[in-house]
Amino acid sequence: MAMRHYSVENDTRKTVVAVAAATATVAAILLYGPTNVLISILVEAMPSLTWLEYAGVIGALEPMVLFGLIWLLFDNVIWNASVFRRWHHIPYIGGTWVGTLDSSYENETGDRTIMPMAMNIKQTYSKMSVHCTFAESSESYAVIIGIVDCDDANDECTLEFSYHNKAIDDSVVFDPNRDGTHPGFNSLRIIKGKAVGNYATLRSKPTSGHIELTRKQDSE
Repeated sequence: MAMRHYSVENDTRKTVVAVAAATATVAAILLYGPTNVLISILVEAMPSLTWLEYAGVIGALEPMVLFGLIWLLFDNVIWNASVFRRWHHIPYIGGTWVGTLDSSYENETGDRTIMPMAMNIKQTYSKMSVHCTFAESSESYAVIIGIVDCDDANDECTLEFSYHNKAIDDSVVFDPNRDGTHPGFNSLRIIKGKAVGNYATLRSKPTSGHIELTRKQDSE
């Protein structure tokens, strides 16, 4: 499942990129001497690299390589440390969430449908994936994702995402009178390990409903 860039309401990402670039530049300056020694060893071992040394290509690549390594480390690991979260104010909501979905979709007896739901979130500093499963009937993947209305003091935020749902139950997939796929939208208020909100679909016969999920403790 592809990770997608998600939006937030502050501009700290611009600052983070600038700080990473500045750090890479300073590191390149501090490592200038050791790098030259390493380049000399490489050129001696592989004479074919001599032209790169004269052209300055190896030295020019160093800041970019360092920036890439710094960004990779921050984006995947360091960003989630509490000291950095207090700086960028992006909450970590990754993990597995389980609960129920109460839908306006009417079952065979004409009653509202209540079914088990699981939501699996993978998150880095810049990207996220949201995969939801509903019993054994269908699954959905987030297409556009955003985290809004964050309240650090109370450990709250709202996760909003549009999604694409597809049926995995053959009785739905091969039924011409039922939607095998459809788009929709979720809005979930996340408060201290609980996610409560609503959803709406763009089925041929639109449905909506209520979602209540709890984060599994081993996902925190």
